[in-house]
Amino acid sequence: MGKIPYRKGFRGNQILRGDNGLFEYERYFTIEENPGLINPDRGYIVTTNYRPEYKGKLPIDGYWQPSERYERISQLLDRQDKWTLKELKAIQFDQHVVTGTWMRDILLSHIKVDSTFYTQRDRDILKKFKNWNGESKKSSFGSALYHMWTHYIGKYALEDELGPERFIAYNKVADFWNFFKSFLKDERNIFWDNIKTENNKESRGDIINQAYRKAISVLEKRLGKDFQNWRWGELHTVEYAHPLGKVKPLNYIFNLGPYEAGGGYFQVDNMSTARYEDSFAVKLGPSVRRLIDFKKPELSFGILPTGNVGHVNSPFYDDQVDLFLNGQYREQWMDLKEVKAHDYKTLKLFPIGYSGKETQ
Repeated sequence: MGKIPYRKGFRGNQILRGDNGLFEYERYFTIEENPGLINPDRGYIVTTNYRPEYKGKLPIDGYWQPSERYERISQLLDRQDKWTLKELKAIQFDQHVVTGTWMRDILLSHIKVDSTFYTQRDRDILKKFKNWNGESKKSSFGSALYHMWTHYIGKYALEDELGPERFIAYNKVADFWNFFKSFLKDERNIFWDNIKTENNKESRGDIINQAYRKAISVLEKRLGKDFQNWRWGELHTVEYAHPLGKVKPLNYIFNLGPYEAGGGYFQVDNMSTARYEDSFAVKLGPSVRRLIDFKKPELSFGILPTGNVGHVNSPFYDDQVDLFLNGQYREQWMDLKEVKAHDYKTLKLFPIGYSGKETQ
């Protein structure tokens, strides 16, 4: 682990002058001052790339991911003291949008369904959305509308000030989502106004309504006119690309997918998409899921996104895809008896000049 610098009177997440000596590191944390947490009273430690809990007096700067995954895991683990591996499987595959319901309520508060601006079809869509519980499963209608709607709110509110290139760049950093959460709650924020529309000052409600119209239009083109059939999984897909499959038409031979996927960015099932795009194709996700009971580590559970082998003709190239995308696991045998009991095939490698007699 690298040393942690102690900055007195300034933070390290801004561009600072280097010519006046005012922003030099005063010193580094000592070993005793380094952050740490051993057997906390709550009984568990959660990280999720969020700002860690620790015992210490010194502040720690850092580039942390948003808090939602940390909050959700903590919320779930606080429900009980003892857990089985079977119960923990559900937590690792949790697809709840922490911000979903309170953002939903803000969006709906600016929709005047009785106005002539909205049709009966709009009212039916919004009624269905009002009942969304924040889950982001493949079958979810609410997740599809939520993600598309909030995407265009961010785009319509900020792209006029930032421009397309800077809007994309800003969306790539974690601080964008931290900003967006507070921004959506701030009805008086100056960024709601579109600076490109002269003699008109847009409000939060204006942008939310414009974004709704755009979201519905895009969803109709992608998923069809019948909103009852809109599904998050049809919009939110993952394709596992082989190095050779990045060049068309080799993708049809080597790549796996696209497959429908639940979850999404800042969820425990972190199947993340690029926030600056409305395609919602998964760009990153868990590289492995693993559960180990340290009372019996020789029998654990794990799963990979695709398979153990990178050879396209191997039966182990894609034999874990369906399991992974549906929150299932494989037993991981570390005990030799279990390995032999589940023997599939054995590969034996012999040196040149081998006489034919095997040794144990």
